[in-house]
Amino acid sequence: SEEAHCLVQQSLPRQAPEIKEEAAVTRVERISVRDFKQNFFKKDLPVVITGVMDDWPALSLWRDLRYLRENFGHRTVPVELGRIAG
Repeated sequence: SEEAHCLVQQSLPRQAPEIKEEAAVTRVERISVRDFKQNFFKKDLPVVITGVMDDWPALSLWRDLRYLRENFGHRTVPVELGRIAG
């Protein structure tokens, strides 16, 4: 209802809450497996890892429809539609 919408809207903060620096998730560029395990995995800390797929061939090959057709056009791929596919 419109009344419920107004109540929800009034209870929301006017701006996003500030994230304290110590609570922010660390971002690293191209971390080694050893450093990841030592600094994040073993300490059970979250991390955002960037740059590791920059040189991944699939990023360009899978956008090329000619490549996909020539190499995989003979395959049948099942496609499921809807919210609950499976």
